[in-house]
Amino acid sequence: EPGPRTISLPLAAPLAEVNDRPTYRPAQLVQGATGWTVQPLEWTGAPDLVGMQPADALLVLPAGDTRADAGTLAEVVLL
Repeated sequence: EPGPRTISLPLAAPLAEVNDRPTYRPAQLVQGATGWTVQPLEWTGAPDLVGMQPADALLVLPAGDTRADAGTLAEVVLL
């Protein structure tokens, strides 16, 4: 299947975002006592290159209203 390969990881923090199109949001992988999680980074949108700088992963978010609690599995692209 074309496109980036993704994995599923639990969110390290709650996530709430509204987008009018699919979005790849910058994130960081966090290793904890129970395994890996993914932490959404502060980010103001596509032109925010400073927000991208610490990212080692991207959260794959669908168009529309996305709300998820910490621990919810999220689709992730590793950088």
